[in-house]
Parts: sequence; structure tokens; C-alpha cells
Amino acid sequence: MGIGVVNILGLWAVLEVLQISKDTSTPVTVLRVHAGLRVEGRQLQERLHFLQGMLPVEHGMFFSLEEAIQLLCNPPRGTQLAYADLAVKPLSSKLDGYDLFKKYAAAEQETAIAEEASHVQHGSRPAAPQHRNTLQRLMGAAETQDVEESTSCVVVTLVMLAQGTVSMPSDVIRDVQTFKNAMKQLCGGLRSGQLLAVELLMTPDDPADFLSEAQLQEDYPFFTDLQTGKRLDALRQQAPQQGATTVEKTLQRLGSKFEVVPLPGDSAFVRPASILYELDGKQRRWDIIQAHSSVACVLYHSDMDAFLVVRQFRPAVYAHRLREAAADGKPAPDRTAGFTIELCAGLVDKAKSLSQIVVEEIHEEVGYDVSVEDVRQVSAAVAAAGNNGAISSMFYAQVDNSKRVNAGGGLEHTGEAIEVLALPFAAVPAFVLDITIPKSTGLMFGLLWAHTGLLSGELPGRAASLEGGELSLKATAEGDALTLKSVLPS
Repeated sequence: MGIGVVNILGLWAVLEVLQISKDTSTPVTVLRVHAGLRVEGRQLQERLHFLQGMLPVEHGMFFSLEEAIQLLCNPPRGTQLAYADLAVKPLSSKLDGYDLFKKYAAAEQETAIAEEASHVQHGSRPAAPQHRNTLQRLMGAAETQDVEESTSCVVVTLVMLAQGTVSMPSDVIRDVQTFKNAMKQLCGGLRSGQLLAVELLMTPDDPADFLSEAQLQEDYPFFTDLQTGKRLDALRQQAPQQGATTVEKTLQRLGSKFEVVPLPGDSAFVRPASILYELDGKQRRWDIIQAHSSVACVLYHSDMDAFLVVRQFRPAVYAHRLREAAADGKPAPDRTAGFTIELCAGLVDKAKSLSQIVVEEIHEEVGYDVSVEDVRQVSAAVAAAGNNGAISSMFYAQVDNSKRVNAGGGLEHTGEAIEVLALPFAAVPAFVLDITIPKSTGLMFGLLWAHTGLLSGELPGRAASLEGGELSLKATAEGDALTLKSVLPS
């Protein structure tokens, strides 16, 4: 599948990219419109493909933009506008605008490519609507229930770079009518000469290809459901919230049984193996554990002047403590010996970009809503080079009270029990060097890197008034569960 992208470099050559890239003072606005549609047939995609081809043509940008918006507001028969999102970012220069324009377009390309890879691997595309009757005849009505229930969807993305300020409230989309009103305001407020660049993308791009509704909801949790007026991630949250995870709650969930046994068969997470190779003319053997690569994220909370970290029970850590105690002739340690403090992290075990996986982990483990544009990769390292060799990628993001959407804690049904903690900025050096606190090496590196960057000003976002290192405890209803916890083990 090739995503429907205009050749950006070719387009910008026409627009005198060299001159634009030197402009650091002309105000611009970057706008991104997302629309998720339930589709029947190929009429929508075929029309959008035509408009993609018109973008490089003289005056084609404004024509394609207006026509695409008209299609979204008045889709073909059998196609329903179901989800939407609007982002409006005023910026101070064309250079900044061009950078964000490219970032928005690239993020959508990543989503499309990851979805294509996932569907090729797992064969999970919904059947094309126009072929359902044929499938019913071949499979029989009793066997086609999944085909009937698998709604076919397409996501259309418009990214625009416009000169000057475009007044567009980004929080007004609640239903189909408010979406149409916003699009009418957009078309009425833009002049043809204002447009510097337009991208029109579809996910998936192939007219014969579709997303299932479940896949759309997973990939675009920030979309607004135009029927309920709520964001998809808010609708997916389990209600009612049971409160934040704590060590005490996790200990209550742990049973009395704990034993180490041989791996019974295939594992979704690790696979022991031996490597046979030659060195100095002799055959050598090296035992390894094949495992997934991973991502981790340093999270700085600007309202609290603190880093958000997680604490959880690690069976492997507790098993090691048991072996140590047995070797020394000591009684088995308390289960609290199996808890470690770490960064928000996750495995790279799905066909998504690293940044998308980081965003999901932040939402699930820590309870904050960030976008792909909010996270930046810091570094990457080889994990357990002696027996693993997987890549661990480090990211950084800043959050504040406004981005909190749930209590975090991870996915309980998968066995996760994650406690969210706030580490005061001033406590970082002593915390990292305290050998009595069980913690990961990635946490130590990430905290020291971010602490140094924020202290020096290389990383923006830390208020000058906080230079004394005092932890700002804002006693709000949604913040207390985090800020009033000690980072030290219970």
C-alpha cells in the first residue's frame, strides 16, 4: 500500500522552499483535520485519489482542499462521517510551520504504514463491502456474522500550512453539525493566496482496502465520536475508576503461590536459544534469550516540578531475591522485595511506530494523554548485551495537570499492577545514587539526562521560580493521588 502523499520536496520546490526555509518572522497557521468515515464501495477513495493528483497543479491546492472538505461534509451515499478531530497551531514563522506541517504528515504516514504491516502479518482487514454478498454465498449465512459486523472504515487527513492567522477554535467539534460548521468557517476564512502547502492523505490509501472500526478506534484514540460527543479514549476507559494502584493493593492481589518452573513451551515474550558460531577456527556456543525490543519514557510534570515514575511487582526480581536468600541460608524475603521503580515503558510487540507505542504506554500506565508530536526520542541502547541484545529506545515528554485523563495503573486484565509516583526534581541525584532503592538502569540514565537538561535550560518547560527545587504540591482532586505519595518504598 502506498499512502496518498504529494511529493513534498517537489511541491516545495515550486513554492521556493529555500526562501521559505529562511523565513523566521512571518506568522503562519498549521491546521490538521482528521475524519473517520464508515464506508461502502469505493466512490469516496476514488474521488480523493483524483484530488490528490490535483494538488501539484496550479491553483490545485485550494480546489482540492475545498472539494475534499465538501466530500467529508457530504459523503457519498452509504458513507457516514463518524469520527473527527481538528488541530489548529498558530506559529511565528514559516520555518516552524513547515516543520510542524511535515511532522503531522509523517505521523499519519507512520500510522498507515504500521496498519498495513499489521494487516499483512495477521490478515485482519475487514472484507471490502462490495464483496460481502459473494462471501455470504460462498460461506453460508451462518458463517458470515463476523463479516457483517466488521464495519469498514477510512481515515481522511488534511494538513494545511497557511500564511497569517486562521481563527479556528479546535474544541468545538462534538457532532456532525459542529464539524460541518467548523469546516464552513475554515473554507470561508481561507483565501487561495494564503495556502502555502496542503497534504491530503487516506489510511488506508488503496480503494480496495479498509480499516475495521476497532482498528480505527485503537489507532486514533484522540478522535471525537460524533454520536456521543466524547473522545474515544474517554469512552474506552473502564468505569467506574477504582483509584490508583498501590503496593498494598498489589500485595492483596498476589496469592501465596510462587515457584520457578521450566518454560513449558512457546512464550510470547522470550525464547531461549543457542547460537553456534566460529571463532579462531573453533566452534563456539553462546546461550541467549530472544526477546522484544522496548521503549521507555522520561516524564517531567511541569505543574509539580517532578518526574513521574512507576513502581510495580517484578516476578523475576523477586525470584532472584529468593535465590540469593536460599544461597545465604536466610528465610524467604517479603514480597515487597520484588517491587522496582522504573520509567513508564513497554515492549515493541505490535506493528506501530515507537512513538505511537510510547503514547499508548503513557496513557495506560501513567494516565496522561499525549500525542505523537509531544514525545521525542532521546537515545537508544542495547539491552543485556550478554544474553539478549534487544534495543531499548529512550523517549522524553512533558505533561501537566491538564493532560491527566485517568489513574493509570496499566492493564489489570493482563496482570499489570502499576503504581504512579512523583519524584521531586531536587531529589533526583540522591535518588539515583541510593543503592537501597531497587530501580532500573534506564531510569537512572533518563532521570539524570533530563535533570541536567532542565537545570541548564537546554530542555524548556521548567519555570524559573522552581530553581530552588521545591516540589509544588497542587492539592487538586485529580492530582492528589499522584503528588501526595512518597517515591520511597513503603
